[in-house]
Formats: sequence, C-alpha cells, structure tokens
Amino acid sequence: MFLEEVNKVFPGYLEHYVADFNDNQNKILYEYHKDKGFEECTAEYNACGHNKNFSKVISDGTCYICALKQYLNERAV
Repeated sequence: MFLEEVNKVFPGYLEHYVADFNDNQNKILYEYHKDKGFEECTAEYNACGHNKNFSKVISDGTCYICALKQYLNERAV
C-alpha cells in the first residue's frame, strides 16, 4: 500500500492522515459552472458519518475512511 510506504519515510503519517479524514465536520463542496458560477454539490453522509463520496473510492462501496481505520486497528494488534 502506498500509504504504508509513505509511513515508513514519515513515521506516524498514516495515523495523522486517517485522523484528518475521520474528523466528522460539516463540509460544503462547491462546483464551478462557467455559466452559473459556484453551485453547491455536497453529498449526503453514510450511516458511519462519513461523506458518501468516500464510498466511491473502493469498488465494493466500502467507506474508504472506515476501511483505513480498520486497517490501522488490525495493524496495531
């Protein structure tokens, strides 16, 4: 995993990376349209509390942040 390799060079990077994404705060996303300007395009949230866009990263629809958290937990054992 690429993030594991980065973590070898910068110890603790993976934990900070996951913690930053796991911060459940309201985020508003805007998309720019040449003829209309900025329009809100924020997605809804999954039951886990993370934005639905994170479930588009892994092909089976698993939440990317939840998968990373699980990976960190299993790695720590």
